[in-house]
Amino acid sequence: MGFVVKKYSEKTSVQEQTLEPISSSSAQYLKAKDLVQVIEHFNQVTLDFKAAYEKLEARVAELNLELEQKNAELSLSLREVNNLKNYLDNILESMSAGVICTDLEGRITLFNRAAEKITGYSTAQVMGVRYLKLMGKENLPKQTPMWAIQKGKNIVNQQKHILSRDGVKIPIKSSICLLRDGEGKISGAVEVFEDQRELRQLEQQVQHARTLAALGEMAGNVAHSIRNPLGAIGGFATLLERDLAIDDPRRRWVQKIIEAIGNLDKIVSNLLFLTRPIEPNFRLVNLKTLVSEVISHFEVQTEENENKVNIQAKFPRSKVELELDPQLFQQMLLHLVRNALQAMSAGGELQIVMRRKPPHRVQLVLQDTGGGIPSQVQKRMYFPFTTTKKGSVGLGLAIVRKIVEIHHGDIRIETGADKGTTICLEFPVTQ
Repeated sequence: MGFVVKKYSEKTSVQEQTLEPISSSSAQYLKAKDLVQVIEHFNQVTLDFKAAYEKLEARVAELNLELEQKNAELSLSLREVNNLKNYLDNILESMSAGVICTDLEGRITLFNRAAEKITGYSTAQVMGVRYLKLMGKENLPKQTPMWAIQKGKNIVNQQKHILSRDGVKIPIKSSICLLRDGEGKISGAVEVFEDQRELRQLEQQVQHARTLAALGEMAGNVAHSIRNPLGAIGGFATLLERDLAIDDPRRRWVQKIIEAIGNLDKIVSNLLFLTRPIEPNFRLVNLKTLVSEVISHFEVQTEENENKVNIQAKFPRSKVELELDPQLFQQMLLHLVRNALQAMSAGGELQIVMRRKPPHRVQLVLQDTGGGIPSQVQKRMYFPFTTTKKGSVGLGLAIVRKIVEIHHGDIRIETGADKGTTICLEFPVTQ
């Protein structure tokens, strides 16, 4: 049973409360009505919450989609940046010119593969090292990146020298340009340089060719003028020798005349050989047999000399065949071996080594223990009339070089005073 609270007037001295009973049906009605209102309110709140959740879910989906798009764009941008970086790195590393970058303090920050090849230093050895310490030893201050940074000017197409790791002085052609950041401020410098050694060699070859051309023109014009009187002198000398008695002391002087005429004729022949086009008679030849014949020719001479020279030969076991002109090739070897023996007048050793050089070349090395070629002669040793020997005309090495070139080979000479001489010849092997 329920109760109703009834209040009396405030005039009474004591507030009294009396509970009156209500019917159970009325109480149930009130409870049901309240419950319905609570349920309706709950349902409405639930619907509102669901709508808010769905709206939030949709927004989250939109944000996820935007995030995925941004991630895809960022990933694409990163790939493009990496591809561009790899592309630029490949260009930098494939350049034949050396590239060096420095910061404002002159420390090296970039060193490409060509720079490694030219200088002999690795990138790990030079990163962070000051340019002047590594590359500036042979340069004037105004030839360095630091001067360009200090003056705010580029340096274009300058000629200078650098020292390699092995101490070799290398001529280079260099250009230095300033590096700037996004605000246009100087942040460093980049030097691009080219090794000029091959160019200098080509210039020497051109000069050599010009000298030979001038010599050839002169030799062609003079050869007949010289040979005609030489032939007449030789003929009369021969007749004079025939008319003199065998025991006549004058016969020895006539023989000297005939010998001198022969030497002059040989000089003219060598000049003509050196300056005129040669048509070689190539055929397949066993190189071991050809070199052995030349060695046998000189071994007889060395055994007769008081100061003996020991000739050592080392050949491959297998046959080595080359397409060559045997007469010209033998002439070249005779010049080289004769020069080596003359350089060891007091005795010594000559090593002749033949070896294969993969993939398709053969190498022939002649190494003597003589006095070597003086430094002042080395730069011109392939030029005609360059010699340090008394009585020598100085055409030997010039003829050797021409024969090597006729056979599409290469010649390299390493020599020094009192260090002996090593001559390395390389030729293509017949396939």
